[in-house]
Amino acid sequence: MIKLLKINSLKFLLLFLIPILFNFDISYSKNLKISGLNKLNSNDIQTISDIDIFSNNLSDNDISILIKDLNNSDLIYDISLNQDENSYYLKLLESKIINNIFINGNIRLEDDILIENLNSKNEYLLIKKSIDKDLKILNSIYKSQGFNEVSINTSVESFSNDRVNLIFTINEGRVQKLSKIKFFGNNSLSEKYLQNIISSESVSSFNIFSKGSNFNEDLFMRDISSLKKEYSNFGFFNSKISYQLENNAFNLKTLSFYIEEGNRTKINKLNFDLSDSSENLLSVLTKKLILDIDDNNNYYDFDIISNFIENSNYKFAQNNQPNQILDFSIIANEENIDITFKELQRDLFIVNNINISGNSITKDKTIRSKLEFEPGDYYDQNKIDKSLKKITRLPYINSITDDVSFEKNSSDIDIYIDENTKTGNLLLAGSFNADVGVGVNFGIEDANVFGTGNRIKSNFSINSEDLKFDINYISYPLSNPNFSNSYSLYNQENDYIGSFGYKATRYGLGYTLNFKYNDSIKISSGVSYENFKGHSSSDSSVTAISDNISTFDNYTLKFGIDYDTLNDIFYPSDGNQIRLNLLISPEGISDNDLYKIIVNNKNYFNFKNTNNFIFFDNNYGYAYSPNSKIKTKDAFSLGGLNFKGFDYRGIGPLSNNIYLGGNQYFTSTLGYGSSFLFDDKDDINIKLFTTIGSIWDSDYASEPSANIRSSAGLALDILTPVGPISFNYAVPIKKYENDKTRSFTLSIGTSF
Repeated sequence: MIKLLKINSLKFLLLFLIPILFNFDISYSKNLKISGLNKLNSNDIQTISDIDIFSNNLSDNDISILIKDLNNSDLIYDISLNQDENSYYLKLLESKIINNIFINGNIRLEDDILIENLNSKNEYLLIKKSIDKDLKILNSIYKSQGFNEVSINTSVESFSNDRVNLIFTINEGRVQKLSKIKFFGNNSLSEKYLQNIISSESVSSFNIFSKGSNFNEDLFMRDISSLKKEYSNFGFFNSKISYQLENNAFNLKTLSFYIEEGNRTKINKLNFDLSDSSENLLSVLTKKLILDIDDNNNYYDFDIISNFIENSNYKFAQNNQPNQILDFSIIANEENIDITFKELQRDLFIVNNINISGNSITKDKTIRSKLEFEPGDYYDQNKIDKSLKKITRLPYINSITDDVSFEKNSSDIDIYIDENTKTGNLLLAGSFNADVGVGVNFGIEDANVFGTGNRIKSNFSINSEDLKFDINYISYPLSNPNFSNSYSLYNQENDYIGSFGYKATRYGLGYTLNFKYNDSIKISSGVSYENFKGHSSSDSSVTAISDNISTFDNYTLKFGIDYDTLNDIFYPSDGNQIRLNLLISPEGISDNDLYKIIVNNKNYFNFKNTNNFIFFDNNYGYAYSPNSKIKTKDAFSLGGLNFKGFDYRGIGPLSNNIYLGGNQYFTSTLGYGSSFLFDDKDDINIKLFTTIGSIWDSDYASEPSANIRSSAGLALDILTPVGPISFNYAVPIKKYENDKTRSFTLSIGTSF
């Protein structure tokens, strides 16, 4: 009875509530009235939303959806809502066309730089979402330049009935600059190496066109991610990195990264899950992988693994197996890892679209020319990673990311560019060279001319022997990024009074075609013209001087090949380099017909499980003229930086104290190098060396024989923020009467 009563009560309650709820919804249903329309009408508004704006039964939920749809439309700039018991009232402000964009209050950054990065454009609709994005963009630009206190407001000024002026008012605030970037705890990777990993940069007081202070705390966090990734690539999987900012004088900051590297992981075992045919196909690469890991003391190195994977997949593709790929997995043990390589069958996807965004200055076609893939190719993640890594090294790119979407048998690749919009540099610097002494260099360069990726550099330099102005322009054809064209123009004054006994004025131009055959081989060929005028003879009775006192027009054909497998650009400890250069000034075209061959060879051999290495450095030059003498300006010289222990042009025959040089020379250096006196960083190298060599066969000397000289010494190379600096102390072991010696040399650059 009680249960039946409860059921009847529930039915009664439902019967009572349903009419009330129904009448509640009806009583709150209203119609819609829209005002503010000039160019649009109600039918236009209806096309923007699925809500029936002509209905008399609209609810609050309907109006919310309608307002959301209108806010998403570029045609509507602003919306206001009112209501009463019977109606909703929407007042719409239609989007107008931007007549002009004005930037006010900006002192440090020019209008053009700011406007070109905006989403809002002249002759486009005024869109609130675009303005919101523009505010974020402007804030980001200013913060990247160190203006962390910037504030930006927008306003709209009516120009006509359907046009407005968009105004951004900027209060820049004080600029904050990074004067120093420091690293602490980096025992395995040098400060110089880590500087190349991060995007933050300290400011040079001489560089007014560079990116600025890069004082951006969001950037610091990205730097930490980049550093952690790089440490992981070297097997430091548990590294911990943080940063701290310290205030200095004049609103300058020091950015310090604190690094706990942790233990570096070693590879315990390599497993290969391959078919017999694949094992045979990859046998050479597999042996090289094992040798590379062994040479690396069994430490994990992502580059070694990645190169093996990339080369293996390339082998599969060459063997007409594009759907066959090699992948690897890692199994962690207590202190090391096992790596298993396994061949997989992949679905083949055709690259459909490649979309590039974020590049406001660099042209799309410039970026596309650097990619190793294009629409119509099979999708290959290794090619994508390799291309992005190569693009990141470009001076006009800060960073690059990608996103891939697959549909059926095709893929679309979206590439996002974080661009360096400040690629111009104004450089003023002093220089020191042990051969020509103290000098001054002033230069202007741009690494991304008009967004093409081409480079132009103009330089003025002066030292004790030269006064030179030159312009160099390098262009990269879009059809093949492995080619480059180099154009040069120069005007030079030489003071050879202290060596060759005269002064000279020369000007010329040249063209060189460069080709990067692969990562190890580069080939170049070119042609140049030079007008040479020798004057101001110190002694006209000396034939070696008088033969140069005239005006000569010379055309030179050049060819060069460079094979380089050295493991470091500054401080190699393993690998080889061979450079061959051939110069021809043809008879009948040039006033000084000449053939010249120069060969340079470097060989480095690293001792296993140590930082120590031995090296051989060999150089040979040969010059020949079939119809005339090789003039002293075209002959070889020996001593100074190319033969330590002797003075610049201190080896070779003399005539009345005039240096004659020689048509042939050679040097051969045997050395031992290490950083063992310091730590595991590669900032400092010490080298012990001994050199033998000679110069001979001058057309102006009566003794053509090759008299062997020798020296021994010690070199200390230090990598500084301005580049490598070398301190050398060497003493002659074998010398001759007229040789000039010099024990200590200091120069910018490495010793060998």
